[in-house]
Amino acid sequence: MPAYGRVLRNRLLPRWASRIALGIEPLEVEQWLKHLPVMKQKRNEIIYRFEELPTGGRVRITTTNSDALTAIHDFLRYQIEDHHTGDTKEISTDHLLPGVKDE
Repeated sequence: MPAYGRVLRNRLLPRWASRIALGIEPLEVEQWLKHLPVMKQKRNEIIYRFEELPTGGRVRITTTNSDALTAIHDFLRYQIEDHHTGDTKEISTDHLLPGVKDE
């Protein structure tokens, strides 16, 4: 049971706690879930680095694994749409590490 509590606290509540359960569409859950397996599987190949900025901060996510990169891009596009940030969903390749191709 402790594992379920951890999943509830770390995954489900941060994402869905502010919503009424009957108002959550199955497609929303499906889109949210589809990004997690690859990022979890490739977690040792993904680097998260916090960078302090004058206005707050950002987390830079880097990888040299093309599957992980695709999953990260898909996840971030979903987050941008879901949280209505107004950020662009276009991917620029000028930030890619040498040897990594964006697919």
